[in-house]
Amino acid sequence: MIALKNKDDDEPTYTVPIRSQIPTQKSCKKPIKMCSFCTSKDETPLSSNRDKWPICKIENDCFGEICKLLDLADRSKKPLMSALGSFDQTTAAYIEKKYEREGGVGTAKKVLCQWGSSNHKNNVGALKKILEDTMQRIDVVDEIEKWKKLSVCHGCGIKLNKRQ
Repeated sequence: MIALKNKDDDEPTYTVPIRSQIPTQKSCKKPIKMCSFCTSKDETPLSSNRDKWPICKIENDCFGEICKLLDLADRSKKPLMSALGSFDQTTAAYIEKKYEREGGVGTAKKVLCQWGSSNHKNNVGALKKILEDTMQRIDVVDEIEKWKKLSVCHGCGIKLNKRQ
């Protein structure tokens, strides 16, 4: 019961909340996991929806796998820099030239880090949409989905041990 008190009345009025106002178990959120470093630094946790996370917060091993797949440019319907759409011709040419000696390896890491840090809307969800719709890279989307299932710190993105 909830006690309400009118300004003119000394006696509180008791009401029974409607069913929709009673919190259910479904509305209770899971506890957000943080590593000891982020907890000690009083780090603000990231959203429980990982699609809203910045690219730089993807766990390192997963990010490496994503980049390795994206470096296989022949599998994409559209090239990565072109699909992301935020690179001018000069920048794109410079990046391509810089990584062509290694057969393009490292290009995806450079491009994703630069793209992800240029605008807060360039997050995991935006990348997934581009991978699915523009590049048609379901293999990379699958890697992102694997990352979403990992137990990671919601402050820095590192993989958590089972004890934490």
